[in-house]
Amino acid sequence: MGIARGRIIALAAVALMSLTAIPAQADTDVDESGSTAARETATVSVPVRTMGGLRALTGHSGSILIRIGRSAPIRVALDTGFTGLVLIPGAWPSVPSGVQVSKTPTTTQLSDGQTVKGFPGKGIISINGVEGVVPVPFVYTSSDSAFFKSLKSTGVSGLMGIGLKGSNTMSNALQSLPGELGLRWSLHYEMTAAKNSPRRGELVLGALPPTNPTMAFQMPPNGVDANGAKLWDDHAVPACWTFGRMPEMCLPTLFDSEFTVLRATGIAGRGLQTDGDGDLRYATRVSLAAPGSAFAGWSYLSGQRASVNRTQVFKRGKPAVIAGNMVFFDFTVSYNAATGRLSLSNPTRKAAS
Repeated sequence: MGIARGRIIALAAVALMSLTAIPAQADTDVDESGSTAARETATVSVPVRTMGGLRALTGHSGSILIRIGRSAPIRVALDTGFTGLVLIPGAWPSVPSGVQVSKTPTTTQLSDGQTVKGFPGKGIISINGVEGVVPVPFVYTSSDSAFFKSLKSTGVSGLMGIGLKGSNTMSNALQSLPGELGLRWSLHYEMTAAKNSPRRGELVLGALPPTNPTMAFQMPPNGVDANGAKLWDDHAVPACWTFGRMPEMCLPTLFDSEFTVLRATGIAGRGLQTDGDGDLRYATRVSLAAPGSAFAGWSYLSGQRASVNRTQVFKRGKPAVIAGNMVFFDFTVSYNAATGRLSLSNPTRKAAS
């Protein structure tokens, strides 16, 4: 039986009393051996390292360091496109203390529909010294696919899905954190200038909702997870898009922090001109607005640069948009798991690390 959300919040209050503040480090990732929460604001800044695109795509994605049980820090890619934690072969030399891994095989599904085989496990997650109050389930995959090889080649040991839609067997690790830290967070990426010159973005745990966001969206409710935490259908965020001279279309939208292109499917793609490989015709204007807004909060010209302006058109399928992670480079994307609010606001730019 799951632990009630009320009990989680009660445990959270105790946990937050022990947190102390550490200034952000400019040149290195923060090791999670020490606490970094600020007593005054109850927020924790977690450095995000930019790395090359995954899934055989160009572009860039983001990753952070976490601990599971009493493990050494491991690096995981952040993915708002699904819910759960998948670790790849070799994540640990041996299963660390405080972690359980079953010998009974299981499967889980990633945001692109890929089915992953492996063994279920669970353990307390720690991020920058903040320890979760309930164990987080994960899959220790036995797959050696091209995707997981691409993860490993970038020094990453897993994929952490921080989506809010939920899963039958998995959960969002951020929602296991104490109090407000597990209810609100924001994510921003910084673009790397070259493959070997990473820049530092930021995941802020407990982030306050922006007071004057560029755009704000309400996610549809999607029940609760096994621990009573609220779930929201972040694959169906109501957002209004304009492609070239086509009329504005308000479509279910997923803001996917790991997918490196913007993809329009179904009616969203009909009538649009494309080039030979299915990309939207070069220099077509793409704009995004919140429902009911009189102006577009984001606009760009389509091109060939993943994580910047590459835009794909699939004329079949359900009408929808996957807003690739270019949004996370241009904005700070804030999530409020208590209210289902998703906001885009102008980021505070950070220097290269």
